[in-house]
Amino acid sequence: MNYTKPAVLAWFGDHQPPLAGAPVLRESIKAAPAQPQVPDKLITWYNISTNMGTPLTRGPATVTDIVFLPGLLAQRAGVPLDDWLGANVLARKKCGGLLMECPDSVWRDAYFTYLLDDLKAVD
Repeated sequence: MNYTKPAVLAWFGDHQPPLAGAPVLRESIKAAPAQPQVPDKLITWYNISTNMGTPLTRGPATVTDIVFLPGLLAQRAGVPLDDWLGANVLARKKCGGLLMECPDSVWRDAYFTYLLDDLKAVD
């Protein structure tokens, strides 16, 4: 098997088996400062792994809305970001990984305006 070919693997969803540290991760999400309380039924696990570059350093688990996973995946794959992915990454950073619960609603609203009015993402 050739492991030198660049690869990125991403998974998310409740149907995935928990990782070895999943029970600890759930508690660290609940204990993380400045994170909204998210009902357990709304939490799902995700992971993005690659054989390229240096391993990701893992800090405390954080809540990230699924809408931001495309930007995370593109960043980890090291591909150039187009306008939509660039906006996705910026909004994730400015909103702390949360969309509707964004601490600064100005950034959330600017993201929606950009997607809808500038990029015409929805017709």
